[in-house]
Amino acid sequence: MDRVQYDCIAYWHFSTRRLNMKIMQEFIRMLLSLSRVLKIPFIILRAEGIGLKIYNRLLILKALRSRQAGGEGESYMLKLKVIISVVLVMSSLVTQATQLSVITYNIWFDSSTAEERVPKLLDIVAEKNADIIAFQEVEGWFIKALESDGRFDDYHFSVERGWFDSVKGGLLLLTKAQAIQQQYIDFPSNMNRGALSIVNRIEGAKVCVATVHLESMLDDTQIRIKQLNLITQQTAKCNQSILLGDFNFGDGELENQHIGLGYFDIWKQIRADYAGYTWNTNESFLAKRNSFPSEGSRRLDKIYIKGDMLTPINIEIIGNDSFVTQTGRTLFPSDHFGLSAIFKINKK
Repeated sequence: MDRVQYDCIAYWHFSTRRLNMKIMQEFIRMLLSLSRVLKIPFIILRAEGIGLKIYNRLLILKALRSRQAGGEGESYMLKLKVIISVVLVMSSLVTQATQLSVITYNIWFDSSTAEERVPKLLDIVAEKNADIIAFQEVEGWFIKALESDGRFDDYHFSVERGWFDSVKGGLLLLTKAQAIQQQYIDFPSNMNRGALSIVNRIEGAKVCVATVHLESMLDDTQIRIKQLNLITQQTAKCNQSILLGDFNFGDGELENQHIGLGYFDIWKQIRADYAGYTWNTNESFLAKRNSFPSEGSRRLDKIYIKGDMLTPINIEIIGNDSFVTQTGRTLFPSDHFGLSAIFKINKK
């Protein structure tokens, strides 16, 4: 390909930084409009996820010299300077609109189906490339599966080990930024439940991240309230917090009145028109089979935030499609569905 033949507008490489798609779309729309007005083609070589690589700025100089040789140099240079100036301004806006992505997923402790389920579950999680991943019902075999999967090599693992190298509370946090502090607290519990919390530095600010798996039985309401009170106390000093996991209570239940002051339920904030059942006895035969006799579909898995640093952009259910294994068996990745959320980071 002879690059000099192209009259390129601009170059901008977004690397792997997460972007605000609305700004990104405006950026591209603006360049397209400007290219039509100034009669200069806008060339995109390729797209990479939500980033774009736009033709190399050095090629603008080559194209410029080519036009100058044809007698149009002064006018064309002015047009290019206008375009480049606009690109630099817009690139500044896009760079500031960084994002944080988060996943929570109860992976189901059942090792008898793990060989068939877990590869699919890991595919779903890896595709999201989230900055923070919280897992519940984790056992040693699942950590080994993660460690042997190269797609998770860039993550830092935060886990608390118990007797015989067990995973305390079944809780695991994966973060792209290394935790600067880690703590595990034991809950009052009949099921050895607790909370795993870390402190991450995000865009220079300290953010507390805590994952929980609260008591499971339907009549354990008072125990769950005590557990919520404890995690609220644990994160009280955190101005910016993310609390996520399997809370084992649904909408309209008493526990909702005991969420810590300042915490917001992301699903209710931006998807209130949709039930959002992550324990879905209507759609998942695994959830139906593992339910209590009187239990129906509920929104057990949640993501809460506290503080003004993060603004939720999107939240969606993941792992809600069944698949057929190589042996012809129909399964879901877990008996729970997971959650994936994206936040805009508000820089101060």
